[in-house]
Amino acid sequence: MKPLLTRLGAGVGLVAIAAVTSHVHHNGGRRLARDRAAVEATAHRIGYDEIADAWARTKLGDTAALERIRAGIGVRPLAAHEAAGAIVLVFASHKASRDVCLDLIAYREGNTVRTRRC
Repeated sequence: MKPLLTRLGAGVGLVAIAAVTSHVHHNGGRRLARDRAAVEATAHRIGYDEIADAWARTKLGDTAALERIRAGIGVRPLAAHEAAGAIVLVFASHKASRDVCLDLIAYREGNTVRTRRC
């Protein structure tokens, strides 16, 4: 009788773990989608010139303009840098695993958003 109860208890435990994992993964996916939508909305609303001006001011020690842009997105900012003629604003998604970055990449031709592993 004891082995049966042990197996039954282990089975119930595995089902509970699977349910919690599924819930966390599903909520993380929705959160990532919301975070990406917020970054994309800003990428469409703010042009390259505004981001480039904020970046130039930041390099001179005045971070206010760049911080206003970041604060308006509502996703935790991680970094900003230049790469291949673009200005990249990096944000951390609130996904459960915390390993997803969202990059707002500002080009003269237009902005884009990239999702990647951090």
